[in-house]
Amino acid sequence: ADGKILIAGYSRNSTYQNYINIVRYSNNGTLDATFDGDGKVIAELDSTNDECNILLLQPDNKLLAIGTKRNATENGYLFKDIALARYNGDGSLDASFGADGKVVSVFAPNDMNKVHQAVLQPDGKIVISNTYYNIYTGNSILHHELIRYTPNGVIDMAFGTSGRVIIDAEPVTMLSQPDGKIIVITLSYDSQSNAFVTLKRYNTNGLIDTSFGNNGTTGFAGIFWGPLTAALHPTGKIIIAESSPNTNGVSTFALTCFNPDGTIDSTFENDPMPGDTGRYSYGIFVEPDGKIIVAGRSTSVSDGGSTFFEFITARYNPDGSIDATYGTGGVVTSYLGSTYEPYNIIRSIVYQPDGKFLVALTKEEQNPASPNPNSYDFVIYRFNADGGYDSEFGTNGQVITSFYNKYDEAFAMVVQPDNKIVVAGTTDTGINRDFSLVRFKNSIALGSSKFEAGAGLILYPNPVKDILHLQATDATGIIDYSIYNMLGKLLDKSTGDSLKVDVSDFSSGIYNVHINTNKGTLSKKFVKE
Repeated sequence: ADGKILIAGYSRNSTYQNYINIVRYSNNGTLDATFDGDGKVIAELDSTNDECNILLLQPDNKLLAIGTKRNATENGYLFKDIALARYNGDGSLDASFGADGKVVSVFAPNDMNKVHQAVLQPDGKIVISNTYYNIYTGNSILHHELIRYTPNGVIDMAFGTSGRVIIDAEPVTMLSQPDGKIIVITLSYDSQSNAFVTLKRYNTNGLIDTSFGNNGTTGFAGIFWGPLTAALHPTGKIIIAESSPNTNGVSTFALTCFNPDGTIDSTFENDPMPGDTGRYSYGIFVEPDGKIIVAGRSTSVSDGGSTFFEFITARYNPDGSIDATYGTGGVVTSYLGSTYEPYNIIRSIVYQPDGKFLVALTKEEQNPASPNPNSYDFVIYRFNADGGYDSEFGTNGQVITSFYNKYDEAFAMVVQPDNKIVVAGTTDTGINRDFSLVRFKNSIALGSSKFEAGAGLILYPNPVKDILHLQATDATGIIDYSIYNMLGKLLDKSTGDSLKVDVSDFSSGIYNVHINTNKGTLSKKFVKE
């Protein structure tokens, strides 16, 4: 594992055809030449336009890009099929997946599909949430569904009915539990435009899990002015971040917490954050110690009256209260751009183990030399944990990448276990729009070879090759420990006062260890070589 960064998106050429892109960056934000020779990959599904908006990182370090492929009927109607492509670590297509690394699913002729999100299950299966309608029906009746694929890209007929499960509202996000169950979160409105967030949990076979909530369903009503995001807490609780009005009537962060059984956690504080600037959540992350980070965008007005965007993060305690020790009043902000840049919209956020944030977006650039003076590029910002651009990343904390100086749109980003960044999206080649990936190098500061994990407690060696020692000294006693990967998946758990943990089978990368002692709880990171 090498920690490089990947971003997914798409770009457009002069004949309005799309290519799906993946870009990988090295540790300082430079392109990673070990990824397809120049850090960039373009995958054409066929001669049509493709759009990529999802990127998943598999445990084996392979990359799964998901989106749609556009076609046209004899009558000129446009429709979109579901498309997937899987890449090896060097950027080549994985021939063991689908047909030469690519899968296109056509369930009915002339369906217009919109893929919302995808998750990997512990057994390697892929679940996609999708909305579709048929362009020949003469109306826009929307149908919502889940679709599951086997690890080699075949529709899993053991899931639901012929690999599909019908859901009754538009899915906004999904969570995959360690036991393989899936939580689907939808947003719907009644005839009076009242909004409802609904959570449903499905068993591994696609049937509703009736032990969750009320016969598999739970939820809440509210007013939502922006995206909804969700995360699983290490305790199994489900935390949803909303963009809701506060007492000042402006959009701000709000959290809602559910217990693992689907009941509302009444002990969790869920009042919207105070403030007088608009705040919209785009990502939620749970730290190993149970604290919660919400990241997104705020809109502010300068003293001169101009409006601008800021990248904003807020940290909450495990009970939902604001962590006043973080930033100023629990909030950290950094300048992102002016509101006159309409494409300066956050697409993906990654929270690094060192507390820094990577933000991927599409940025509109002025290009006077082009027949069309506006071009659209992949952009990554890296912000320090305490706010402000990270000057060690790219140029003043920013990296801009273009494929054909035309139309490149970033949609998704992951950080590999070796810290490299991969961004995926769509690019316009001048002939088609295709999937595109870019990989960059990325540096993350880590601990020393042996460090104090707390009073009377040591964790060594770090980095580690095979055996990690958790050792209590003095009067400190270890009650239990849990080890998680950077995706939040529990890998190991045990008890004892003096422990030797065999990590020889772990992939190279960064891991979190959560230790409960008779003097309290602490969380540390270690590196597997």
